[in-house]
Amino acid sequence: MSASVGSAGGGTQIQNIADVKVSGFEVSLGYNDRKGDFTWSAVANLGTSKNEVTSLAPGVTSVLGGPTPRAGLENFSRLEVGQPLFYFYGYQTNGIYQNQAEVDAVFGPGQTAIKPGDIKIVDRDGNKIINSEDKINIGNPYPDFTYGLNLSASI
Repeated sequence: MSASVGSAGGGTQIQNIADVKVSGFEVSLGYNDRKGDFTWSAVANLGTSKNEVTSLAPGVTSVLGGPTPRAGLENFSRLEVGQPLFYFYGYQTNGIYQNQAEVDAVFGPGQTAIKPGDIKIVDRDGNKIINSEDKINIGNPYPDFTYGLNLSASI
């Protein structure tokens, strides 16, 4: 691909490569009243939203998001068919190692640099190695439900 004019990507081009289905509703209810010089109002709103990637461009299986490896950080979000837009992609945790016996039960004595007090990361494939194969969908960045209430009064 040729670079886009003005892009810092050097060889990348921004394109729309996903189809997304978005569903939900929004509603807002308001009330105004006046008693002499005193006026007041109340407005309540609520909404729901759900999104799902329905298809990606030919040859694209996923798109990574978040910081680039060049910045020394791993990508922490992903775009895949059947998932919400840029869901959080990472390790599932399961508590904290309380003692060396717990560490040894998972990795074997002397087989890891993990020590008591470290976070337990779930070894999803059971090979006693924590690597990128153990990452999963760990959350959706978009709220399922939003609401608000605005009150005002004046004299």
